[in-house]
Amino acid sequence: MLKLAGKILDFTDDPAFINDRRKMAMIEGKLLPFEKHASLPNEAFALLVEGRTGLFRRYPIYSKTATAVSVGYFDEHHQDLHPTLQQAAVVKLAEACKYYGLTSPASFSKLAESSTPQVDRIIRAVDLSSTEHATYMSKKAALLHLQHQYENRFRDMTNSERIERATALCKIASNLKTDLPTRVTDYSEKQAIGPLFPQAVDARIRHLAITRNNKVAAYEIASLATLSKLSSAPEVVSLLEAFDIKHGLTDNYVNLVDPVRAVYGGHKLAFSAMGTPKDDIRAYTWQTIALQFEQDLRRVLTEKGLGSFKADPEKFYKNTSPAVKKMLDNMASSVSTHLGDRDVKSPDDLKNVNERLSKRKGELAAPKPTSAKEDQVHRDTAKGDKTLSRTGPAAK
Repeated sequence: MLKLAGKILDFTDDPAFINDRRKMAMIEGKLLPFEKHASLPNEAFALLVEGRTGLFRRYPIYSKTATAVSVGYFDEHHQDLHPTLQQAAVVKLAEACKYYGLTSPASFSKLAESSTPQVDRIIRAVDLSSTEHATYMSKKAALLHLQHQYENRFRDMTNSERIERATALCKIASNLKTDLPTRVTDYSEKQAIGPLFPQAVDARIRHLAITRNNKVAAYEIASLATLSKLSSAPEVVSLLEAFDIKHGLTDNYVNLVDPVRAVYGGHKLAFSAMGTPKDDIRAYTWQTIALQFEQDLRRVLTEKGLGSFKADPEKFYKNTSPAVKKMLDNMASSVSTHLGDRDVKSPDDLKNVNERLSKRKGELAAPKPTSAKEDQVHRDTAKGDKTLSRTGPAAK
C-alpha cells in the first residue's frame, strides 16, 4: 500500500511553497484559506485519494486562480507522484483548464494519452503498489544519472556517440513518460528531418558567401538541401557532416548549428533577429531556454519579466543583473551554446581581427630602419663585446 501520511501531493502540502513569501503574496486574497477547503465539495478538487487516515482531496480547481496554481504546481512536480495519481489528476486538471480558458501544459497531452477513464473518481491507496512506485522512481533516478553522464561527456563525444546515447536515453524516458532537455532530444535519431534544417543551411550559405567569399561552396550546400528531400535524416546528417569537414566548418559550431542538431533539432527559430550566423545560433539558444526553462524563468522573473525576456532576449540579457545573467548562462550551457559575446565572432568581428593581424604581420616583416651607429653596436654585442651599451661605450 502506498503511504500518504506526511507525503507532499500538491502545493497545500508543500512547506517550500507555503513558506515562499513571494508566491503567497501573488495569490494572497485570490484563494480560499486552506482550512476552508473542508467545506468544498469533491468536485472542487482534481485528485481524490482514500488513505488510512481519511480522504485526501488535492489540487483545488474551484476557481480560475486555484486551477492555474494547481496546474503550475502539477506541471512542475507531477513526476514525484505515483503514475496512477498522475493519470487521475491530469484528466480533471485538463477539464478545468478548458472550462476556465487556460492553456494546458505540454506535459498534459503525454499523460492524457496513457490515462484511462475512472468509473469511481476516488482512488484507494491500498490498491496502489508502493513497490511499483519505488521501481518507477529508481528507474527515473538511473535515467537522471545517465543524463548527467551524457551532458558531462558531451563535448568529448563524436556525433555518432551522441546520437547513440541520446537515442537510448529518449527511449528510456519515453517508457517512463518523462521529459528530457533539448540537448538530449535534439541528438536522438529520427527518420524525418526537423524544422531547424532549412535555417541551418541558410546560415552556412551566408557564412560561406559573405565571410569567406566562397560562392561555389554556398551553391554546393544549397544543392545538398535539395538532395535532402530524397534522403533519410541519418543520410543527411552524414552528408552535412562531410560538407562541414570539407570546408573547415567543424570548429565554428558556436556560430553554426552542428550537423546532428541541424537535422534532428526539434524547434524552429522563432525570433526575428536573424541577420548573421551569430544571430541564428543565439536566437535558437534563446528560444530553447524559453521553452525548456519557462517555469523556472517565470518563478525568478515573474510574468512581466518573462514577457520582457521573450520580447527581446538580447536586450534583456544586456540589461539584467549579474545573478540573472549567470542563471541564463547556466541554462545556455545545457543547450551546448554560449551567450557571452566573447565566445561568438560575427563577420565584422572576424574582419577586424584579420585586419589587426595583417597590420601586425606587416610590421614584423618590415622592421624600423636603424642608424649606422646602432648597427655597429648590435654587431659588437653579438660578438660578445660587453663594454658597449645600446648607444655607445659604457661610462667609465
